[in-house]
Amino acid sequence: MDTFSSVTVKEINKPHNLFIGRCTKKYPVLYQENVVLNNDGKSQVTANIRINVEGPVRIICVKIYDEDPDVMAYPSYSSGGIGKNFIEFNVLTTYGKGFKFFVQIFGVKLD
Repeated sequence: MDTFSSVTVKEINKPHNLFIGRCTKKYPVLYQENVVLNNDGKSQVTANIRINVEGPVRIICVKIYDEDPDVMAYPSYSSGGIGKNFIEFNVLTTYGKGFKFFVQIFGVKLD
């Protein structure tokens, strides 16, 4: 008797959020922005995004929210963040899709 096995793969439309550091209500929002990139449907996008926070500041945490989970865009940490005045992250999209993220940066002003 032959037995066959199979593997079912299914992509789940869940948000692909990225959180860096530990955010508490103690720290104010230093900067927030919508980061949006549209795609014409004929390519796959990889992007490196760098956000600098003006002034003498120290970032405590960063929240990057996936505002459109259906497009399957994936953020990943690159550099900066905790203890710095900038955050850098990469984004990889599925073929033909763009991305829409809402970025919040929390921390302290040093002046």
